[in-house]
Amino acid sequence: DAWNAGMNSIVLRFDLLAPVANVREGEFAIAKTGVKSPASIVAYSAGSEVGDFAHISVNGVDASPNLRGYNIVVLNAQTGAVESRAAFDTFASEEESARLAQFIAKIPDGKIVTVAVRDEASRSLTQEAVRALQSIGAREDLREKFRWSHAIIGVKGAAHGTANESANETMPAQSVIG
Repeated sequence: DAWNAGMNSIVLRFDLLAPVANVREGEFAIAKTGVKSPASIVAYSAGSEVGDFAHISVNGVDASPNLRGYNIVVLNAQTGAVESRAAFDTFASEEESARLAQFIAKIPDGKIVTVAVRDEASRSLTQEAVRALQSIGAREDLREKFRWSHAIIGVKGAAHGTANESANETMPAQSVIG
């Protein structure tokens, strides 16, 4: 009896609305890096055919440049504050791979580094750039993986393979802390 022909509306009413940042307590371990994050972090990546986006949310606020290639957001490990962000179009040129490697090399050890790929990042990805990503704990190498999704939450100086990481050929990839 409640349904009408055509469009129906459902209205949900709550006694209390609580922001996610207020619900959580404590710090969150970043996979096997040995570091805990003071912030809730979501890295959400999609290659061209499966969504074409790169979102990096810190306590519910998207901090990603959301451009083609690798998008990186660096966080303070004590406060969770965003300290820097950048995007590197490693589809377009090897110079962008070199810029990515240089950017990561300048990040001090212990900083939280969050990464999301948008569209395509493998065509001009170099070994130098892959090693730079491994220096934040990543294990995946996207070379030869055209338009794969790739999301990483790592720590600069962490051992190879210790980051919270997801990569996928046929669907978006997501890494979550908190």
